[in-house]
Amino acid sequence: DGTQESKRLLMNTFPALGLSVNADLTSSIPDSSSTATAIASGHKTASAVLGTDPEGKIAYKTIAETAKERGWKVGILSSVSLDHATPAAFYAHQKSRNSMYEISMELANSNFDFFNIFYLSHWRNNRYLNINIFPFVFLQRTESWIVER
Repeated sequence: DGTQESKRLLMNTFPALGLSVNADLTSSIPDSSSTATAIASGHKTASAVLGTDPEGKIAYKTIAETAKERGWKVGILSSVSLDHATPAAFYAHQKSRNSMYEISMELANSNFDFFNIFYLSHWRNNRYLNINIFPFVFLQRTESWIVER
């Protein structure tokens, strides 16, 4: 009907509104290492830091490490290299996300049960588009990875 009310976005009609701030300790535009560290451990850190405090002196325990300590099986499935900052935030603790050798060694020594890389592709406009997604972290309390319905 052309009134101002009819032009409101649907989301502006919801009974509640939420706000999220996505800054790390050193930047209002955080990188994947600091944001993945926050998701994996619940602690904010500086840009380019992976799984530790900004000085690299305190290693933050991740949800995946906690689950492993409690006897759960842990697996990480990612669409990027496993030593990339996003999946590595669940097992690595380095002052620099560029410490690729050290991150790879932490992967090998993590004692997690499963690691894998996969890519999703979607055919669009006569070409494939690779779709990157956040890594899945699997936590399983039984012996089998098969989930029964």
